[in-house]
Amino acid sequence: MSLPHRTLAVDIGNTRLKICTFSGMEIEETADLPSDEQVPEAVGVFLDRVSRPDRCIISSVVPGLTDVVADTIAQRTGAAVVQARERVRDLISLRVEQPEQLGTDRIANCIAALRLYGAPSIIVSLGTATTFEILSEDGAYLGGSVFPGVGISKDALAQRAALLPPYRWSRTNQLIGKTTLQHLEIGLYQGTKCLVEGMIAAYRHEIGCHAIAVGTGGYGQLLAQDGVFDAYDPHLSLRGLLFALESVPG
Repeated sequence: MSLPHRTLAVDIGNTRLKICTFSGMEIEETADLPSDEQVPEAVGVFLDRVSRPDRCIISSVVPGLTDVVADTIAQRTGAAVVQARERVRDLISLRVEQPEQLGTDRIANCIAALRLYGAPSIIVSLGTATTFEILSEDGAYLGGSVFPGVGISKDALAQRAALLPPYRWSRTNQLIGKTTLQHLEIGLYQGTKCLVEGMIAAYRHEIGCHAIAVGTGGYGQLLAQDGVFDAYDPHLSLRGLLFALESVPG
């Protein structure tokens, strides 16, 4: 009986790089790293502490980092690195204009949600941007929407209002703040929660069915604790990359 493949999956986003090793379908090790000039060194440190992968798949929305990360992985592990961009587009029907402009990470999220939770579904990712993806009853990608992410919104307000105190993304049940700090933290959390819940309800009405709401992304965990999603998986895009690689012969 052969041992399961050990797979390395990498998702390079605009601000964060997510990396994960799988044994078969099970997650072994994960890391969340800044997408900056220190990425090759940080990826190397991660690879030094995990078991050597047999294969690798990489998704990237940062062209300047794609090759350097792929080269680091190939040199450190000897594994062939598969670029996910074209692979994922063959695995789901994209019923949109200009499908070539759709981010690979967003498609990977859809592939994983379809495989794990079924359709129709609404995939909500709260990262650099807050994105919504809509899958039809027959599993086709219908489109979605993009909003500025939690971190972007928070930083933009802080930069434009010099007298505001430092504040953070934190879960709160309050709606009426009594201090400026409470005002800010309520606005950020409850405002985002209302946005996500409202968009999920609107999409369910738009497509005429009770679609499964699947959350992902680092900022989604607190909303998941408030029951906003039917399911939450912080590693959804990495699972989608693994499923995409499973479709590749060899």
